[in-house]
Amino acid sequence: MVIRPTTAAEIAKPIELGFGRVEVDLTGIGDLDSLTGRTLEIHNGAGQTVVILPEELSADIDASLSGAGAINVLPGEFQVELTGIAGEIRVEQR
Repeated sequence: MVIRPTTAAEIAKPIELGFGRVEVDLTGIGDLDSLTGRTLEIHNGAGQTVVILPEELSADIDASLSGAGAINVLPGEFQVELTGIAGEIRVEQR
């Protein structure tokens, strides 16, 4: 599942997937100030979760895996909550 929102309103609801790959690419959001105070919430049971942030956006990341896997994230101001059972969680900037 690949999601490329162009407005902050498009990420208002939690994204939930039982298993597989979830990629959310926020580089297409034109008004980055509209993300202030918002939370991107992703729950992926098992698999890979990738969030791509614009270089100009810093994010506060809360990521957890209850089983085996790897987490690679960066700190900042926009809220990102990621959970899963097993797999990989990655947040990168482009």
